[in-house]
Amino acid sequence: MSKRTEWIFISVILASILALAATAFGIVAALHASGSTGNLPQATPAVGVTHVTIHNDAYQPAVIQVVWGTAVTWKNLDDAVHSVILPHIIDSENDIRESGPLAKGQSFIYTFLARGTFQYYCAEHPTMVGIVTVT
Repeated sequence: MSKRTEWIFISVILASILALAATAFGIVAALHASGSTGNLPQATPAVGVTHVTIHNDAYQPAVIQVVWGTAVTWKNLDDAVHSVILPHIIDSENDIRESGPLAKGQSFIYTFLARGTFQYYCAEHPTMVGIVTVT
């Protein structure tokens, strides 16, 4: 590998790390500014639940636990527009981790191909948060 190629590779890696750090900082800052850092769900996870409803400005159930490879469906039952943003999952470049605006009756499906605990939120209502633990 030439020196120029090495520098380009290192620059791309550093830029990626900085972009991820900036994204994480922005999310934390937005959550802190909205006062939602204390609103994280503390419930015992609903094990094996694959359907989460969005009702009364909340994810129900807010905390679930699924096994690797499970598809989870979120469905908006509110008149208000909501969304599902999964900011910390990186499976591939083609991975769609955001639902976009969901009107009443619309759904979003995400298949979890990474193990861990993932917090998600509503872009329109940042105090709405949920957690998926993947085992």
